[in-house]
Amino acid sequence: MKRFATLAASFVVLASLAACQNSPKADTAAAPATVNKVCALMHDHPVDPALSVDYKGQKVGFCCDDCKVEWAGMSDAKRDAQLAGAIAAGKGK
Repeated sequence: MKRFATLAASFVVLASLAACQNSPKADTAAAPATVNKVCALMHDHPVDPALSVDYKGQKVGFCCDDCKVEWAGMSDAKRDAQLAGAIAAGKGK
């Protein structure tokens, strides 16, 4: 009887694993907290989500406080260009 219980438990485990493999997988990677994956100014540095600002309804991320301060002093046209470059640079990462 003990052998049957062990065999039954093993079957349940294997069946649940097989079901997991056949079911659609949820994306386990967390969605980025910012619209850009790399710094809005230093396009080759990763974003620190804690260093972000709201800009035109989007969260824009930076790699350091210095970049965040520099962003604050830019015109909207310059910000738009920098953000577009950061988004493009982050697509390959």
